[in-house]
Amino acid sequence: MTMSKLTRIFLSVAAVVFLAASALFAQDYKLEQVTIASRHSVRAPLEKNISRMSEIVADPTCWHKWSVPGSNLTLKGGALEVLMGQYFKLYYAQEGLFLVNNDSTDGIYFAASSRQRTIATARSFAAGFLPLATVDIDYMHPEGSADSAFLPLLNDSAPGFDADAFQTEAQREITEIIKENAADLKSAYTLLENVVGFEHSYVGAQKKHLDTWIGVAINIRRPSGERNEPSIIGDLKLADIASDAIILQYLEEPDLLKAGFGHNLSLSEWRTLSSIKDIYGKILFTAPIVAVNVSHDILERIYQEMNVPGRKFSFLCMHDTSIQALLTALQAEPYILPEETTIEAITPIGFKFIIEKYDLDGEKFARLRLVYQTSDQIRNQTILDLDTSPATFDLRFKGLTPNADGYYKWNDVEQRIQATLAAFSKTAKGERPF
Repeated sequence: MTMSKLTRIFLSVAAVVFLAASALFAQDYKLEQVTIASRHSVRAPLEKNISRMSEIVADPTCWHKWSVPGSNLTLKGGALEVLMGQYFKLYYAQEGLFLVNNDSTDGIYFAASSRQRTIATARSFAAGFLPLATVDIDYMHPEGSADSAFLPLLNDSAPGFDADAFQTEAQREITEIIKENAADLKSAYTLLENVVGFEHSYVGAQKKHLDTWIGVAINIRRPSGERNEPSIIGDLKLADIASDAIILQYLEEPDLLKAGFGHNLSLSEWRTLSSIKDIYGKILFTAPIVAVNVSHDILERIYQEMNVPGRKFSFLCMHDTSIQALLTALQAEPYILPEETTIEAITPIGFKFIIEKYDLDGEKFARLRLVYQTSDQIRNQTILDLDTSPATFDLRFKGLTPNADGYYKWNDVEQRIQATLAAFSKTAKGERPF
């Protein structure tokens, strides 16, 4: 074979490789827009619960000494969210949505539930995401207002709302969820009682074990006329207070032995303690009629942000129960986050539900996923970058089919959102929405 022929073959192969690479490049998804519903980062135990935390433990002095008032974002929580903001700026700059050294706020929007922990989380994320910009955080004034746009409040605003029919169906669905989780809750109670020394506690002196009986109150409005959240009646409320505080202690306290009240707990045992909080959320906010009802205003706000002309990035900071109800309403397939990444299996602290809009040759696609710092990254305040990233988990939704890359057609996602918003009227009639 002559050299000229070898050269022609080489050039032909090179041309094929170049054309193939060009074709692949042409098939790349182009990111156009991001909408994030975020849980706040690490906070102190809720102020309304602090007085009851001592009732369930043998030695109340074993609780972590928090450096901020109850319910507030901790200093560590703020630092963690700055790290997340820095990571997201790097990631979305790599995806071509932003320039990494440009802190323009054009097309960017931040909002939060009007709680200190959510406002402070949004501010901290913005400080990492746009360190040279002054970013306004939109929230309802005064701070602490019960803003329906971000809280999972029972909603009787639909025309012809039938409170009795709604409550009847809600109680039926909730009863099913309680039965499904009864065995897991009982085993989690056993571990919790052992860890906190329940039998020597104030409550333990009155009863031998935590009671597994659970009641749920669906009181749509408070006596003052304000909208209400579903609420638990029974020992699960107290167990949830303890579970929440222990998990926060695990994330904040450097000494794991101290965090575990002197017990050398395995990762699986920490996960079991966290499951009490998960079951509490499931019972209150994942009955379909409740989920669609309480997340209606939240979903309207998200859908509005997805359709603001020129909007490239929206960050909406809220609460774990808000997002848990929202995902249920959108019919996300049930999921358990990997144990090796987090002790919180459903709604880890600071986690983000992300809707990303992509263009591929003129057709629009959506990627819907959760992004969260691992428990180790939180405990160690790990610096995040493109080589050391937070965990990501792609969500799947009943009745929607992703393509080979795991992306959904954008129109399908919009139609699911519209159908969920429309199903709000079914909840007013006491009908199961899907």
